[in-house]
This record gives sequence, C-alpha cells and structure tokens, in this order.
Amino acid sequence: MKGWFALLLAMMGASSFGEKRSGDYWYTLDEAGNAIITDWEGDDIDLTIPSDLDGHRVTAIGDYAFQRNDYPASLKSVVVPEGVTTIGKEAFAHQNSLRLVSLPESLRAIGESAFYDCYFLPSIELHNCLTIGANAFDRCEALNLIIPASVTSLGGGNFNDCKSVSIAADNPIYEQTSDGLILTKEESATLVYVPSGKASTIPDRVTTIGSYAFDGCSNETIALSENVTTLAPLAFACTFNLSLSIPASVGSIGEGAFGWSWQGHVTLDEGNPVYEQTEEGAILTRGEHATLLYVPTLEGSFAIPKTVTEIGDYAFLSAPDLKPLALPEGLTRIGDSAFSNNTALTTLSLPTSLKTIGKNAFSNCSNLTSIDIPDGVTTIGEWAFSVSKFEFIKLPKGLTRIEAWTFVSSALREAEIPVGVTFVGAYAFGCPSMTTITIPESVETFERNAFKFCDELETIIFSGKPPPADFPEAWRGKTWRIPSTEQADWEVAKAKYADWGVTFETYTPPITLTFGDAVPTEAQDWLRKLLVEAGIEVGTVTMEAEGAENLAFLRKFGVAPKWKQKGAEVTLLLSDAEAFAALKAADAKGLLIGPGQIKEMAFTQPMIAVEEGGVTLEIGLQTAETLGEWQALTPSMDAPETTQEGRLRFHFTVPETSDAAFYRFVVPEGTHKGTP
Repeated sequence: MKGWFALLLAMMGASSFGEKRSGDYWYTLDEAGNAIITDWEGDDIDLTIPSDLDGHRVTAIGDYAFQRNDYPASLKSVVVPEGVTTIGKEAFAHQNSLRLVSLPESLRAIGESAFYDCYFLPSIELHNCLTIGANAFDRCEALNLIIPASVTSLGGGNFNDCKSVSIAADNPIYEQTSDGLILTKEESATLVYVPSGKASTIPDRVTTIGSYAFDGCSNETIALSENVTTLAPLAFACTFNLSLSIPASVGSIGEGAFGWSWQGHVTLDEGNPVYEQTEEGAILTRGEHATLLYVPTLEGSFAIPKTVTEIGDYAFLSAPDLKPLALPEGLTRIGDSAFSNNTALTTLSLPTSLKTIGKNAFSNCSNLTSIDIPDGVTTIGEWAFSVSKFEFIKLPKGLTRIEAWTFVSSALREAEIPVGVTFVGAYAFGCPSMTTITIPESVETFERNAFKFCDELETIIFSGKPPPADFPEAWRGKTWRIPSTEQADWEVAKAKYADWGVTFETYTPPITLTFGDAVPTEAQDWLRKLLVEAGIEVGTVTMEAEGAENLAFLRKFGVAPKWKQKGAEVTLLLSDAEAFAALKAADAKGLLIGPGQIKEMAFTQPMIAVEEGGVTLEIGLQTAETLGEWQALTPSMDAPETTQEGRLRFHFTVPETSDAAFYRFVVPEGTHKGTP
C-alpha cells in the first residue's frame, strides 16, 4: 500500500462482521470453525500470538489485524504460531519498532503490504511460503530479504526499499540477473523488479512489465523494446522523472500503469493500434467508448475527451494540481484512486450517466467542499471520500452498501443514509465533526467502529422502523429521534437499549415524494409550492415515472392535485396511467384548451369499449367549474343526460371516418357554467 492513506490506518484497528472477543484479540470463525484474528488491542512489547482462541485453532491473521495503533509502535517482537497458513493485507503494517518476526513453517501466503513500513526489521525467514503479495515488504529499509525456492507467486513493490534482495538459485519460477533484475524464467518473461539505474539491462526476452517493476527508479530514459506487449497495472508506479517510450507492439496497458509517476514524460508510438495520446500527453484507448488511462503532471485545467466513458484507476494521480473542466455525460465509471490527492478540485458535479465510483476515487481531495452524486450511482468504493472537506452530501438512492472508510477523516457534519442501504462498513463515518446521521430501516449490518472518531455526534434520526442491525456503541448516550408514525415498532428497541442512556424524541417526518426524469424542474417547483401552501412540510420531492408524466400534464392545464395526509403519508390524487392516456388523447384532438380551465381534477378508471370502429372512454371530472368554456372541436354533441348518480353526461360524437374517438365527460350536476 502506498501513499497518505497508509498513515490513517495507523489510528485504526480492524473490524469484521460477526466478531468475537477473547482478551486482547478479536476474531471471526471460518467455515471449519477455525479462528481468524481480526484485531489486537494489546500493548505488549514482545508478543507471542496464541495458537487457539476460546478453543478455536488460529489459522489466519486477518487484514489489518496488528497494524500499529500508536506512533511509534511499541511492538518489538512477534511470534506467529504454528498452524497459521495466511497473513492478511497490512496485517503488521506500520509496526515500525519490530526487530524480530518469527513465522511458522505452516505459513503459505503473505498478503499485500503485510509488513509495510516495518523499517527496523533486519531479517525474516519465509520457510515454505508460496505466495508473497505486492508491497509486502515495502519500506522495510533494514531488511535483507531472501526469497526461498518455495515461492511461486511474487508480487511487485517488495524490493526497492530493502537493504538487500536475493532469490534462491533453485527457485523454479524466478531468477535474478547479475545486475539485480528479477524476472520469471520462462522464454516470454515477466519483469518483476528493476533496480534504479539498470533499465538499460532489461533482457530481450521480457514481454511483460510487471506491477511496480520500476518502483523507485528516477531520472532515467527508458525505451521499451518491440518485444514488450504488456504493461501490467502499476508497472511504472512510484517513479520520478522518467522519460518513457512505449512501442506500437504494446497491446495491453493495465489501469494505473503510470500511477504515482511524478514529473515524467511518456511518449506513445503513433502507430499503436489500441491506444492514442492527446496533445497534452494523456493516454486513452481508441474508439467511441474510451478508457482514460493516464494524465501527465500538468497544471491548470484539462478537457477530458468526449469519447471517454471510463476514467481508469489512478488516471489523474500524477496530476494533483490539475482540474478537469467537466466530466463528460456518458461517463459510467470513475476508477480506484482516479482523483486521489487532487488539490485543485473544490466543487464537482458528476454526470447522470455515472454508475461506479471506485476505491479512494476522491480520497485526500483536501479542498473538495461540494460534490453532487447522481442517483444512478450504485457503487462507491472504500475510502472514496476520505479526508475531504465537504460538510454535507446527498447519497444516491440506488446505493445498497456504504463501504469501510468511505468518509473517514472527512469534514462531514450531517448525512442521510438512503433507504435500501443494508451494509455500513468499518470507519465508514469516522468523521470527527459529524453531529447528525439519518438511518433507514433497511440497514442489516453495522460493522464495528462504523462511527469511530465521531466525537461530536449528538443525534441519530431514524427515518422509519428500527433497522434489524445491532446498533453501534457510538450511539450510546445520544439523542435518538424516531418517527411518530412508527411508535409501536420502536417499543422493543427501546427495551433492548434501555441501559444505553439514550434520550428518545419523536418527530413527524417530512413528506417524501419521488419524481421521475419526465418531470421538468418547473413542474417540480410548482408541486413544492402547492405543498408548502397547503402547510405540508416537504423533504426530498420525487415521483415515479408514470406519476411524473401525469404531473407535467396537470401543470400544463393548471390543475392542482389533491392529497390526503396521515402522519407522514401523503396520497396524491393522480390518475392511473390509462385515464391519463385518455385525457391526453382528448387534448391531442383539441377537446381541451389552455391553462386555468380546470380547477381540480380526479379520475375514475376509464371504461373502454369498441363501438363501430370507434372507442368510448368515460372520465370523471370533479368541480370542473369552467367546463362551459371548453371548446369541443367535434362535428356534433348530444344533449346532456342526467345519470342515476345525479351527474350530467355529455356525449361528443365524431364520425368514424374522421379517425377520432368518442369521448364521454361525466360532470357533477350543477358544477358547470354555460353551455358547451
């Protein structure tokens, strides 16, 4: 793991759903009943991890389990017990006082960044380990690292900061050249590591540049040979001032291939059939649905090509002072760390076409004070808005999960979790300034520490019934506001949390309506005004698509919809789709005229029947006071009849040959004026 957000993890312990506690340890159980350690809250200097917890054999050290909790870290030695087969991502990251680590012979896998930043660790014996993740030993500056013959999968970024690195001569997969390069032994080799200053010695048989292969290289000119066909993700990450030439033979460039590359210059062969380069030096895929892969270190602003539908991982990471002029409509994905560390972004409106926001996408955008996320977004990754400066955010209604660390260390003060969200991850709202959070009844899981660091949190507003999830400890002693319409459902929850020192308040929720895309803004504003005039408190105003079309049509004729209110429930008296279709058909034939002609309207289910090739439609109109002013552009009209219900029935007849229909307008007796 690279960059600023590694430091944030130093403050945090891990968290996982379904955890159990045993002394200083938190753990979960796998399907076989074995323990996976997820967190450690001890302060030992010399630690021997137990081989079992509560009778469960320890077989794995989970992600982030022993990452440091203070600075400098206190832990100087650790013994991992026999039986452990896996050490997870960042499990011992930032344990920067470690001098001794004893690993078991049972160990088979070491995860990404597992010992990141353990810079005093001098040696470590890997025994029979098979897999070493990327950056597992990054920033271990005192380490003399020996890769044994057992290792068959070796991630990049493990070697640049080590004091020395060597590959066992009998390793069947990897070899090391006399210049220190590490690559696979196959004929079409993958380059794993290039020491700084040794790029000119890359063997011709290398066809793939692996992830972090050039980690730490600086001030070099590199012209890749025509034999190279693939650049792995993050191939040139963590480099400085490289002059790189990419040949036409490269047909695959992984996202983030140039991430964390500073002040460099990348030149793409114009004859490359898969990728193209803009005048500014940006690289993207060719075609109508392009992925933007790389934007060089630029200042000012940058116009994203209109063909771009995806912004790849780390695309803007090398340009932290660059502000995109606009994100194009048609954009569907913003990749991991795409705008991370960008200081030029202050406000941002995301296009309505957007569906996915990746991990760390806007992390550490320290000047970002406002962002508009469209409702079409269904995925927001971990850390996406961490360390941002906006105080309020409207989350999209299509969201079902709020991932871990999404808003950690941001300036967020208030947030409303949308209805439909079922999962809230660890540290998701770790916001020191947060005072108010609104919770829907859909949440099934709050991971431990979901509201860690929310020292200013005062009020939790529940928008409906109690959610089924166990409530976070951070809500103890706070004010819980519950809707007046759900009092009965809250009695059980009140009893369950009776000893939490909670202050309960009730409120009548604001009205929430739903607009579809068919309703223009002015029609939405019109309905808001009507609601306010009626004394109804309005929250988010929305309406479903069918109702949206109906509302726009009503506004066209100045019709004020009726509503009934009971608690937080409001029913708009709008027609079903078929009745509105009939009314619109009448309008299309010229049977209705302009705004202000109808004061109030409600519709019955239309009766539709074929009559001699025509159609009879019956629509009920209530208090249509200006009916007499209607103009019926039809050849004839029968005299009105009085129905048994005391209504007048007008029958407009249109000849079959006129390509029109029969319309019956049923009007309450005595409400019309004039003679139609």
